[in-house]
Amino acid sequence: MPEETVHVCLLMRQFWPTLAGAAERMRRYAPGLALRGVRMHVVCFWREGLPRTERLEDGTEIIRVERAGSPQDADISLFRQAETCLRELPAGRRVLQTNLLGTHTVKHISRISGQGIPVVYLGTMNEDESTKSGMLRRWLRDWRLRQLFRPFAAAVVGSEAMMQWLVEAGVPASRVHQIGHGVDLSRFRPAADTDVKRALRKELNLPENAWVVLFVGTMTERKGAHLLVEAWSRIDKARSQGVLVMLGAFDRPTIVKTDQREELGLFQEKLRRLMAPLVTSGTLIHHEHSPNIELWMRAADLLILPSAKEGVPNVVLEGMSSGLPCLLTRFQGFPEDELGKDGEHYQIIERSVAGVEQGLAQLQNDRGRQLRVGASALERARGHFDLNLTLESYAALYRKLVRQG
Repeated sequence: MPEETVHVCLLMRQFWPTLAGAAERMRRYAPGLALRGVRMHVVCFWREGLPRTERLEDGTEIIRVERAGSPQDADISLFRQAETCLRELPAGRRVLQTNLLGTHTVKHISRISGQGIPVVYLGTMNEDESTKSGMLRRWLRDWRLRQLFRPFAAAVVGSEAMMQWLVEAGVPASRVHQIGHGVDLSRFRPAADTDVKRALRKELNLPENAWVVLFVGTMTERKGAHLLVEAWSRIDKARSQGVLVMLGAFDRPTIVKTDQREELGLFQEKLRRLMAPLVTSGTLIHHEHSPNIELWMRAADLLILPSAKEGVPNVVLEGMSSGLPCLLTRFQGFPEDELGKDGEHYQIIERSVAGVEQGLAQLQNDRGRQLRVGASALERARGHFDLNLTLESYAALYRKLVRQG
């Protein structure tokens, strides 16, 4: 006899069609979870032009709340809506999952937890490394983290590094669950042969014989977009026949503080000026939105992500699953245990203009190395990133939590 459906109320500031890493990951997981008896109900902020409520094809229900007041007040409005959502779901089969963690949310999480509803924290990135602060500051940070986690039944993280960060801060290891990020290997896969790759490039308006470098991410300083564009401007494209494809938006709805938006605006203004001559010459192609990321990966020769801070970046897993050699910086929270070995499954470069330029030049001039790293990355992906393993782990955790109450 099939088990009863588990209902997960997913509370996040942003959700589809806004592309935010953890939210997009859960959206992609939703259809597979539905097949395993887990239904998603999303509470997020509303944006102009979007419906207040929506039901996706897989059955995921989205409730969008208007953002008002201070950032803290806005978050609290999300929790109030989540409580309404939970009241309408079957008792004994409800879970709240969120990536919000702060002193202003503790009482709301505690109230929900006190009703016997398990609350799951969805970890995305580590905080700043403790070595950068003094002993007293580290103690206070760890003490605060333990208090914030008291009402949570579980925390889900994607990497060993994130799990270690929480456990070392004093969060009970029994409540921290490492579930690897999954990739749909039927969607993200290499081109079957050179003819398929050639046809894809024609479809995407890419030069047939160019060396295509792909960047997927927002146009922000953290992602290193400026380093890549400046390095690309120094490379002799005429000799290399290179084309840089950048897929990512300038708009950042996840940033709401006035000072941060102003700082981002100044950064992006400089970035646009740097990109403009490369776009005009045809050596840089930029698209704000692309629903078919997998096609660009199949058509590319290389993926690059010169980021400063990540959790387990979806785009790298997808690139490796597409058989691409990946050039990465050793960002804060680097998930080495998950991605494999430097020089075998990916290539580490220095996070600087010179480092990006050198890394690109070295890999382009060594075709054999490109092929070896890409093949190793694909093998790693097939053995570690299978979406089905991730979905089974999430479904099992939700069922365990509702049984425990």
